[in-house]
Amino acid sequence: MKQIFVIPSWYPSKDDPVSGIFVKKQAEAFCQYSAQYMPIVGLWGQCDENIPLNHPKRIPSWLRDYTRRPQGQWTTENGVEVVSDRVISWSHRLPFGGAARLLAVTRRNIQRAIQRFGQIDLLHAYVSYPAGFVASQMSREFGIPYVITEFMGPFPFLAHQQKNGEPRTEIRQAIQGSACTIVLSEYLRCRFSELLLPEPTVIPFSVDHSRFSPQTRTPDGIVRMVCCCRLVAEKGVFELIMSFSHALETHRTLRLTLIGSGPDETALRAHARQFGVYELIDWKGQLENDAVADIMAGSDFFVLPSHFDTFGVVYIEAMACGLPIIATRCGGPDGFIHEAQGILVEVKNTAQLTAAMCQMVEDYANYDRHGIRAYSEGCFADAMVVDSVSKVYDRVLNMGSSVRQLKDNRHEIKARNF
Repeated sequence: MKQIFVIPSWYPSKDDPVSGIFVKKQAEAFCQYSAQYMPIVGLWGQCDENIPLNHPKRIPSWLRDYTRRPQGQWTTENGVEVVSDRVISWSHRLPFGGAARLLAVTRRNIQRAIQRFGQIDLLHAYVSYPAGFVASQMSREFGIPYVITEFMGPFPFLAHQQKNGEPRTEIRQAIQGSACTIVLSEYLRCRFSELLLPEPTVIPFSVDHSRFSPQTRTPDGIVRMVCCCRLVAEKGVFELIMSFSHALETHRTLRLTLIGSGPDETALRAHARQFGVYELIDWKGQLENDAVADIMAGSDFFVLPSHFDTFGVVYIEAMACGLPIIATRCGGPDGFIHEAQGILVEVKNTAQLTAAMCQMVEDYANYDRHGIRAYSEGCFADAMVVDSVSKVYDRVLNMGSSVRQLKDNRHEIKARNF
């Protein structure tokens, strides 16, 4: 079995169980469906590594938490081998900050993985910065090829752009040096073309369809729409509340279940009170996957009016439950939500969003829930995506074998001539 060392830019933690969750799920899917490749995840405290310099009062408690973090600790999470170390980092905008701070800790983690498993065959970085940059440096040091899965959205982040809108040099160089870059959607593929980056391979994230599945709901006179996302303005949650209040004027049986938490939750709750719909929203907070799947399966349709999504696994999870979708033309959803799966509206257009909600209240029962489920399973099942990514690994490693064989042949010819 070949060892894949995974370098994520974000990964779930106790304090942030959502960031990078789909990287974790893909590693778990490989453990379940691949007999050839074993993922090993290297962590530096993703999402928790940056010392809060902009909040000086938080620094003492951050340092106390830092001293409790593991150094070289191995754990197994749903079959995935994980090695964790710690690092103090800060913004790349400040001297000696950014991804360069992450090199030493990743080097230690790779060395530990080699000591434990004997060999690392491939590095897989999730997004080009910081993980892709780190992988590019480790590739040079250890002589191991690397691939990148890019799902940064928008790409690149504003903080990672130069003044002319171009990606930072570290991002371009990481992508150009990778043996293959995987993107999640046709939208991102086109974005790479616009930026004159190497042609990527399109492979979406997957969904565990054994967990998310349809169920028959006993009618109770209430139409239930569900939204699941991080509660931030960029997910369109404020427009969601406004449109919900407008749709209630003509469709009083409509109710909203809102799953998730985030920095804008307090403001969003105040927004709901302002529009008089607070009591008509079921505020679920952050939930585990099984609870999310149960709520989705017991709902009538799904809505997420995001301002931008390069893909959007949560839409796929909802479709796996057979739910028709209301989404925005924000990048990723444009490529996989069609008339048979739901309705697309323009970003930040509350009039269109309200109209879509009203239309769904009247039409949701006419959608083919089993057909939506079959479409989701046919395109985004774990086993299919694992197979597609494995073929990328095969190609990269076979290419490396060919290069090494060519070099060996040249050395042999030179030795004979000498």
